[in-house]
Amino acid sequence: MSDLSATIQDVVSNNLCTGCGTCVGICPAGALEIIETADGRLVPDIQIVRCTACGLCRKTCSQLRVSAELMGVLDSAPAGPIGAACTTTAKNIVFSTAGQSGGATMGILSWAMESGLVDRALVVSVDSNNPLQPRAMLVDNTQNLQQCQGSQYCPVALNVVLREVLDTAGRIACVGLPCHMHSLSLAMENIEAIREKIVLRVGLFCSGTMTFGGRDFLVKSSGVQPGRVQKFAYRDRRWKGWPGDVSVMDDHKQSYYIPRTARMAAKDFFTPIYCRLCPDKMNMTVDISVGDAYGLDTDGVLGGAALLIRTDVGQRVVEQAVRDGYLICQNVSESAVLAGQKSQPAWDRSRDFAAVWQQTGHVLPAFWSETSLPQIISISAGKAARRLLRRSLSWQCGSARRRHVRLPQFLMIGIWRVKLAWNMIQSIVHRRRGNHQSA
Repeated sequence: MSDLSATIQDVVSNNLCTGCGTCVGICPAGALEIIETADGRLVPDIQIVRCTACGLCRKTCSQLRVSAELMGVLDSAPAGPIGAACTTTAKNIVFSTAGQSGGATMGILSWAMESGLVDRALVVSVDSNNPLQPRAMLVDNTQNLQQCQGSQYCPVALNVVLREVLDTAGRIACVGLPCHMHSLSLAMENIEAIREKIVLRVGLFCSGTMTFGGRDFLVKSSGVQPGRVQKFAYRDRRWKGWPGDVSVMDDHKQSYYIPRTARMAAKDFFTPIYCRLCPDKMNMTVDISVGDAYGLDTDGVLGGAALLIRTDVGQRVVEQAVRDGYLICQNVSESAVLAGQKSQPAWDRSRDFAAVWQQTGHVLPAFWSETSLPQIISISAGKAARRLLRRSLSWQCGSARRRHVRLPQFLMIGIWRVKLAWNMIQSIVHRRRGNHQSA
C-alpha cells in the first residue's frame, strides 16, 4: 500500500489529467483504471491498496514532466521540426471516401502493415456493444483497419492499450493526438520494451476535443434516444460534403443530421481545461503529422489531408507509400499548412490561457512551467482567456457538486442558440441524475 503522494492523484485533482491512459497502461501493479467523471471526462481511478509507489505513473505523465523529445523541438514551436509538407489522399477509394481527411492515415497504416514495416497498429474504433463509446485497440490487418475510420472528437484513453503492447510481440504503429503522443514519448523514454516496439508514430492535428457531455448533447439535439443509436459520426460527409456534419443513425437505419456549425457552437462549452492549456496543435513529436487541408489546393478534391513529415522514418514511409500506390501526394509549402491550421494563433491562445490560469492561482502543466509566460497580457487576450476560463470551470472542470449552469447572453440570439442552451441544461441534469443513481 502507498499514499496518494506517490501517484498522479494531484494531476486529477488539479483538473490537468488528459485521460490519455498512459498511467493505466504501464502500471506494473495494475493499480489504475480509467473511469468517466460526472462531467464526461476520462481520468484514472487509483486503487491505493495495489499501489507499490514505484513512481512510473508520474514519470510518464506529460502534465508532470516534459519529454526530452518535446524539449528538443521547443525552439521550432508551434510548428515543430518539418522536413517536408504535402497534401495527400489515399489511393484506395474506400479509405479516401469513408476515411477522415482523404483517408491519408489509413493509407499510411495499410502500407506499413502490408509492407511488413509494422505488425499491428494502435488506433481508435467504436465499441461494438455501444456505438457512442470509442475504444482503443490493436489491429493486425487492413480489413480491421477499415472499421477504424473517422475521427472521434471526444475523450479516448488510447494509451491504456500499452498494457497489451507490452504483452504483444512485433512492431507497432501508433496514431494519436498530441496528449497521447507526449505521454507515449515519456513511456518510450522510461520503458525499453515500448521504445523497441513503437516504430512509427502518426500524429493528428488537434484543436481540442469535447467531453462526453458534448456528445450527449449532440445526440439529444438529433431527437434520437441514446438507446436507439446504431451509429454516430462527428463528421459525416454524406449530407453536405466536406468537412462533414454530425450524423446519428437510429435502429431503423434513419439518419439525422446536425449542422457542423452547431457542433462548433457547442464545442466552446464542452472543451476541457487541459485542451485549453495544450500548446501543441500540430503534434510536434511524431514521425508524420496529419490533418485537414484547410486553405490548400488539393486538385479540386475537398477533404484531402495535409501532411507534415518530421523525421527520416516519416520521409521513408511517405515516399514508399506513394511509390507503391497507397498515397497520392502533392508538395506544398509548410507555411501554407501552418497558415491553414492557424497554428500561431492557437499557440498564442494557449499561452494566454496558461498565463491567466497561473495568475488565478491554479497549477500549470509541466510544459508551461518550463516556458516563460507573459505576466501582463493584452486586455483583449486577457478578457478572452478569462472568459474561456470561467466557462470551462463552470461547465466541466469543477467537481460534480460545483457544477452549475450559466446561460451566456449570446446564446439568447436566435432560435437555434436558445434550443442549444436548453438542450445543454437538460443534458447536464440527465448526466448528474445518472451519476447519482449509479452512486
